[in-house]
Amino acid sequence: MDIKILKEAALKFGTPIYLYDLKIIENQFKKLNKELSVLENYKIHFAAKSLSNISILKFISKLGAGLDAVSIEEVKIGLKCGFNKNEILYTPNGVSFEEIKEAFKLGVKINLDSIECIKDFINEFGSQSITVRINPGIYAGGNENVSVGHPESKFGIPETRI
Repeated sequence: MDIKILKEAALKFGTPIYLYDLKIIENQFKKLNKELSVLENYKIHFAAKSLSNISILKFISKLGAGLDAVSIEEVKIGLKCGFNKNEILYTPNGVSFEEIKEAFKLGVKINLDSIECIKDFINEFGSQSITVRINPGIYAGGNENVSVGHPESKFGIPETRI
């Protein structure tokens, strides 16, 4: 991003300030899309929890991405930003079953990560299509506080429960 633009924005709006370069976002999306194009069937999903700026989400939606949402609020924001309900993957963790029901009724894809939630879902909705988050039980390195695939992680169904 041009230093002149950064200085002008800081003077006009004060600091701290967040500026996003839509051209860089678009180029990165196209680059990733090109690399993944060797796959037969794929869809790039943007994690709403990483950035919930409505203008940016609208832009990402227009690029053709789907949305990964972890809360009903993110689902609703995604729908308002133009993501098709079939392009939103709702992956809750530790939310009430009422929230899961609300997301299902909005028509988004449901991705559950506990046997208990799956049982509740089947009892409520029968044999509807869902996806399941599996915990691979793999330490991938990095900061253990943000690692989500290790055996003690609260995310996903561990191999021992399958």
